[in-house]
Amino acid sequence: YEATEDFANAERIYNKLLSLYPDRQEAYANLARLYLKRDQLDDAIRILEDAVRQLKESEELSVLLVAAHLMRAEKLPGAATDYTGAIKALDRLRERHPEDWRIALQMADLYLRARDYRNAVNMLEQVEKAAGTAAEIKIRLAALLIKYHNPQEVLDALQEIARTEPAPERVYYYMGLICEAAQRTDEAAKWFRMASDSENPHIGALVSLAVLQSTNLAESVKTMDRALEKFPEDPMLLQVMAMIHFLQTNYADAAKFFQRANAQTGSLDKPPPGRANFHFNYALTLLNLGDIEAAAEQLQQAARL
Repeated sequence: YEATEDFANAERIYNKLLSLYPDRQEAYANLARLYLKRDQLDDAIRILEDAVRQLKESEELSVLLVAAHLMRAEKLPGAATDYTGAIKALDRLRERHPEDWRIALQMADLYLRARDYRNAVNMLEQVEKAAGTAAEIKIRLAALLIKYHNPQEVLDALQEIARTEPAPERVYYYMGLICEAAQRTDEAAKWFRMASDSENPHIGALVSLAVLQSTNLAESVKTMDRALEKFPEDPMLLQVMAMIHFLQTNYADAAKFFQRANAQTGSLDKPPPGRANFHFNYALTLLNLGDIEAAAEQLQQAARL
């Protein structure tokens, strides 16, 4: 019936199937897609809400429900746009998969569309905790923050949030990321400094500031020394410090920091992002020190990843 665009009969058959077999996930999904195809968004949401209640573990139905709510929100005129339904549906999915940082990233996306910047910051912080501060993650976070609005609008809103935050460092960090993505480097450095010049410095801000100072490696080293005083065994900081020494051709010092970082992450069940590059850079350092055997071992580890 769907193939011949006889949608009325297709809907009737799907509803009949669900009355006989109320646990048939594919029937719910196909009926919801039929409604979405016909732009019957309220009907799609109704059937998917019912399906998610009955089949709580279905990711496919949960994702369809988020999509249906989002489609309805986008069809509302200007000021009436309401992302509440989509956020609630996605939050239910996040509760079932709290370790999946990509869901939190999608929620940050929705909060930004809704101009709910405080909750957007909360979600971005969860993303960073789960995914680390690898460069590609920071780029995605910054891209999300400037995707829907003028960057200055987001900066003004976040600055207002920072005034009432007991620990504003995380907010300053995201303000720095926005400025960095908008190529406002001096402003980015200012916010990263504000996020790191406190009793509870933001570790990502320290790394970002060191990267911005990369044209002045001595300043980068000072920033990283300060970071390591606060977080002496953080593998990300140790790796960044190793690379700074590598760029200065201080290969002996670079090897020491690579070794310390390797000791912190070597026993993890899941390698952190960029682990293959870590072993490759460690191998280059060892080669420059003439330790061919140890370099070969690091290259083998990189190949296995």
